[in-house]
Amino acid sequence: MNHSTCCEGKNTSTVFDFDRYISKNNRDFLAGLYAIISLVTIFGNSFVLISIYKFKQFQTNLFLLLANLAISDLLVGLLVIPYEVVFYSFLIHQTDSDLYKYACLIRYTLGPIFLGASVWSLWCISVERYFAVIYPLKHLRLCTKNRLIALILTLWVIAITIGILPILGWNNWQPETTECYFKVIWTKSYLFILCVIYSSSLLSSIMMYIRVIYVTLLYIKRIKARFQSDGKHTRMSRNFTKTKIAIFIHGIFAICWTPFFVFMFCEAVFLKRTREVVVINFIVRSFGIFNTSINWIIFSLKNNLFQTSFRACQKARNTTPPCTGKLQSAASVVTSGRCRLQLKFDRYLNRNNKLDV
Repeated sequence: MNHSTCCEGKNTSTVFDFDRYISKNNRDFLAGLYAIISLVTIFGNSFVLISIYKFKQFQTNLFLLLANLAISDLLVGLLVIPYEVVFYSFLIHQTDSDLYKYACLIRYTLGPIFLGASVWSLWCISVERYFAVIYPLKHLRLCTKNRLIALILTLWVIAITIGILPILGWNNWQPETTECYFKVIWTKSYLFILCVIYSSSLLSSIMMYIRVIYVTLLYIKRIKARFQSDGKHTRMSRNFTKTKIAIFIHGIFAICWTPFFVFMFCEAVFLKRTREVVVINFIVRSFGIFNTSINWIIFSLKNNLFQTSFRACQKARNTTPPCTGKLQSAASVVTSGRCRLQLKFDRYLNRNNKLDV
């Protein structure tokens, strides 16, 4: 198959483009796989957000930041992954050069927006955990709910601003361009900015977590034998338990996304665009997208209260008694439903002697 046949209506190119050479059967398989990942992502992160909203045990600083990460992952499942399916199935065959151009620009705009939001969300989580463990008094004073909300809004503004720069004109698109590929969208300076953002946030988070682990283990070792019932020790242990969840999430994120950034940087600097390079690029990019569908699983595996909240939601469906008294209005019906869930959740916690999350 030659390129001119595959890309009829467009200028020919000698560069191999995986997106156009992929067979129809493989394209259908990838579309189905992406659809499954999208559904799992939407379901899981919706469950996380509902749990955090409904149950007061989850309404803490850490879980507010985790909710923001879940929102970012949810939007990937709602926007980024479906757009990839639509692009592979329909937009890739467009002969209208302007339509194809903006379809490609949107494809490489959505990714940086939500990837940037996820990276900065994880960085904010690491900072919050650092202050919670190392400087607990400062943490209570500095990490208020209003400040965290302002911080979350700020990081979304920054992520959207950086993400839309290519579609606003900062790109390498040429009239003769025939392939949708990051080199023809992102300039080297833009790619450098993305790599710096990712690497700096990852390295700074690793340094903070190393410090947190060292201080926590040293503190527990010193006081555990002498102050078994000390409240301060218990609080430190709980903080470290929460921190382990954040470390695990950050570690999985790094495992999924680091190969993509490393390979993309190598490809931009010295690798030629061959069949093998294009296929590997597609694999590492898909591996990164897959990360959005597993964070909610990590929440559930590393924190039993998410499992408990899910069981509470299921059990509360047929529960009729409200929290208090008679229902006075339609608004109280909604309140009572939330109260029943909370009562069921509290019952699970008391039965299993669960403490603070």
